[in-house]
Amino acid sequence: MEPSLSDNDFFARKATEWALREHAEINPGEVIRHVKAKGISGLSRRETLRNLSGAWEIPR
Repeated sequence: MEPSLSDNDFFARKATEWALREHAEINPGEVIRHVKAKGISGLSRRETLRNLSGAWEIPR
């Protein structure tokens, strides 16, 4: 997943978002930490964190 974080391809970003969203069901804190550390922003950030209550509001 790491190599595709900088990929601008729509499907690569969607796959990354999906994988992180799935992992958030098991370990939400780690996903939030990862999103903050990697600087994921915009739509990818919102989609990754959409099922975590209020998590999309975390400061960058």
